[in-house]
Amino acid sequence: MATVDEYWQRILNLIEDGDPEFYATFRPPPPPRKVDALERRLRLPIPADLHAWWRCSDGVDVVAAGLRVLIPDSYLPMPIDKVIEWREQLLNIAFLTTNFSDLEYQHLVERYENEPAGTPNGAFWLPSRLPFALNGGGVGLFIDLRAGPLHGCVVPYFRDSAGAHSPRWTSVLEMVTEVADYFEN
Repeated sequence: MATVDEYWQRILNLIEDGDPEFYATFRPPPPPRKVDALERRLRLPIPADLHAWWRCSDGVDVVAAGLRVLIPDSYLPMPIDKVIEWREQLLNIAFLTTNFSDLEYQHLVERYENEPAGTPNGAFWLPSRLPFALNGGGVGLFIDLRAGPLHGCVVPYFRDSAGAHSPRWTSVLEMVTEVADYFEN
């Protein structure tokens, strides 16, 4: 099986040949220190295939990309700065929109955080969820950073059901493989 880097190169070559304007929206890779800083901030390990993803590109300029799609189901990858900003917003919204006391909220977060990666748990955003792609309509994809066999799985989320869904892909590598197949066919 090819690596994330190899699939990314195939994808970028196909986009460059078929849609140069879309290709121009891809941002260069972020400095490695930016990914390392994110990992320190999360205090959770980022899967190797997500590191590989960011070695290839720091997302796309979503405004310039317009209605184009990279990831099936209409998603575009966000730059790391947007990932950090969006994650903080989702965590704040999760806290502010619950009817729990601070202590009840903390216990609920701890309970859900101790479930294995890939386990759906209702409409609740967790610190171990790392958003990385959006479709512009309040729908996105997150990487589940909880421990377990599916650590690093890719899960869709919706505005009102942040954790109610099962993984769409078991890894970034599985996702990028499907993206490459899509662009090749």
